[in-house]
Amino acid sequence: MNVMWCPLINGECKTSECIMWIARDGENNGNCLIAEVLTTCVNQSTSNFAPEELDNIKKTLQFIQEFEPDDLAEETLEFIKQRMIRYQLSLDDIKEMLLEELLTYLKQKIGLEIMMFLEEDPELQLKIKETLVILRRKLRDIEEIDIDNIVEEFLQYLKEKAQSNRLSLHEGISIYLDEFLEQQGVSEDYRIRRMIREKVRIRLREEEKRLEQEKIAKEKEMIPELVEKLVEWARENNLNRLRKTDVDAFLIEYELSDLHYLTKDALWRLANAKLKTHCQKR
Repeated sequence: MNVMWCPLINGECKTSECIMWIARDGENNGNCLIAEVLTTCVNQSTSNFAPEELDNIKKTLQFIQEFEPDDLAEETLEFIKQRMIRYQLSLDDIKEMLLEELLTYLKQKIGLEIMMFLEEDPELQLKIKETLVILRRKLRDIEEIDIDNIVEEFLQYLKEKAQSNRLSLHEGISIYLDEFLEQQGVSEDYRIRRMIREKVRIRLREEEKRLEQEKIAKEKEMIPELVEKLVEWARENNLNRLRKTDVDAFLIEYELSDLHYLTKDALWRLANAKLKTHCQKR
């Protein structure tokens, strides 16, 4: 037997223990006089509704009976994610108006009739509360995203994509980040996405600086030999002093034009110092 809710005691129907209970075929089989009066009133009042309105009310009642809080929470979360992107809402914003977001989704999904039942139906109120609990848990899961791990995975993804499409890594950030985060199911919270984007940029700058330092250190070991070759090249070309364009011409000839500018500058200074000393000795 379905459990009925009594609006007078705000609790479960007492059936035969209540003076308003009309017993039929046994103590617990029968009808509630209050329920019969209310049903009659509702039936009379619904005669004033247009057929379309009655149809909406029936659909609303069916939805109330059939929907599960887990399913509604999942649908509402997708609705919230879209609004977060469209209106640039943060998780904190959403948490402050979570009930309003849920009701907005319900009104879009079912219609305004849902609000009429929400005020009167204890079962619907309970399901809404359960949905809110599930939604808050899902939002906490979003907050617990391991951003550092996401950054590492995206950097690897970015390098592969940029290399295959001949793009710089910095160009690839704006092109591939949203695509990657969508594949990973990462939060649509714009602040989390902005945080990930900034961390990626910082990591790229750090990696570029590390590679630059390694390049300079490696080239530093080549400088003494290159200075000797550059001085010899200058003499062969009857140059007593080198311009920086001369150094560039030398490096192109030796296929070393990709040397760091600090290395080139050191070669220019040291080779000119040697040439000056040689000229003074003569």
